[in-house]
Amino acid sequence: MAHVIVVGGGVIGLAAACTLRMRGADVTVVERGRIGGGASRGNAGQICPDLAVPLPSPKVLRDTLTGLVRGRSPLRIRAVDGDVLRFLLGFAAASRHYERGLAAISSLAALSIPALREMQAHGLDTPISEAEYLETFGSVADAEAVRNALVARWPQGRALPGPVLDHDEVARIEPMLSDAVRAGFLVPGQLSIMPGRFVEALGAFALRDGVAIREGAHTISVEADAASVTVNTSNGPIRGTHVLVAAGVWSAELVRPLGVRLPMVAGKGFSFSVTMKDPPQRPTMLQGPHIATLPLGDRTRISGCMVLDPIPDRFDAERIEEITGAAKPYLRGVDWSSRRDEWVGPRPLTPTGLPFLGAIDRNARVFVAAGHNMYGVTLAPATARVMADLICGSAPAVDLAPFAPRSS
Repeated sequence: MAHVIVVGGGVIGLAAACTLRMRGADVTVVERGRIGGGASRGNAGQICPDLAVPLPSPKVLRDTLTGLVRGRSPLRIRAVDGDVLRFLLGFAAASRHYERGLAAISSLAALSIPALREMQAHGLDTPISEAEYLETFGSVADAEAVRNALVARWPQGRALPGPVLDHDEVARIEPMLSDAVRAGFLVPGQLSIMPGRFVEALGAFALRDGVAIREGAHTISVEADAASVTVNTSNGPIRGTHVLVAAGVWSAELVRPLGVRLPMVAGKGFSFSVTMKDPPQRPTMLQGPHIATLPLGDRTRISGCMVLDPIPDRFDAERIEEITGAAKPYLRGVDWSSRRDEWVGPRPLTPTGLPFLGAIDRNARVFVAAGHNMYGVTLAPATARVMADLICGSAPAVDLAPFAPRSS
C-alpha cells in the first residue's frame, strides 16, 4: 500500500490528503505551523470555477503598469529581488498566451465542484452553499464588456451570468453598495464557504479517516530513490513511498535541491472584518478597487490587495489602511471602527497564472501541487483529484501538460 507524505497542511494539502485516503493510501500530513494556516484561512471564501482565469493577460499587464505609474494599482511591489524580477518578466511573456492558459485552468476548475461533492458524500461536514456571485463595476460599459467575455467562454449546460443591472437594480440587491457602483451582474452556480471552518472540516475529515497530521514540524529536506522517499523534518525523518509537496510559496525551496526550479513569488493578500448596517447577502466583487466582500455571520470580511514581497508572511498594517481607503467610496453603512481580524496570507503566484502539478523525479516518487495564485480554495478539490490519480496510478481527467513543473 502507498504511504504518501503530504508536505503542507493548507487547503491544497488537506484536500489532497483526504482524497488520497479515500483512494486507500496511507497518508501523513506534515505542517510547519498549524493546519489551515497560510493563505487558506483568511481568503474570500469563494469556490468559483466558472470565474477562474489566469492572472497574466494583456489587459491585466496594461492596467498593472498604468496603475503602478499612477500609484493606484492593486499590485504593490515591496522589494525587487531576482525571483520577483524573473516573475515579472515571465508574467509579461505569459500575458501573450492568455487564451492557452484560460483553456488549461478552465479544464482543471471544471472538476472542482464534482470533486467537492465526492468528498461530501464520503463525510466532509462543512457548510457549503450555492451562491450567486455579484460582480460590480464603475460603469455599465465595463460590466457589459466583462459579461460578454464570460458568456463567450461559458461552459455548456451551466446557467449563464445574469443581465447587466444598473445602479438602482444592484443597490436593491445589495443596499451596502454606494453610488460609486454604477452597474453589475449576478453569476449563478458558484459556491460559498466560510474559509476557517472549511479547512478545519478538511482536517477533521482527514483525522477521522486515519490521516496522520504532524503540526509544528518544519520540513528541512526531501530525499527520494527508486523505491521510497524520506522527508526530513525538525521532529525527525518520515519515510514513505511517495511525497506530495503542497507547501504553497515555500514549495519552491523544498524542490530546488532536487533539480527543479519553480518560479513562484508570494503575492500577499490582506483581509479584515467589520460590521455593517446592511451586510452583503452573497459574495460580492468590487471590480473598481479590486476588493471582495464576504458575509461571515454577523460580520463581513473585506479582502484585497496584492503585494509582491520576498518575505512571504510579513504583515504590513499600511496595506489594511489602503484597502479600507479604497473600499470606503463603494460601501455604505460600514462601522469602520469595528475593524478586526486583520490578516495576511501569501498567495503563491506563478508567471503563467497556472499551478504546478506533477511529478518532479524520473521515478515518480516526488510530486508537487503548488502555485494556485488566487484560486487555492477554488482549485483545491480538483487538484486533490488529479494528484490522487497521478500518485495512485490512474490517468487524470484533464491534460496536465500545461501544469508540468519545470526542471532547472
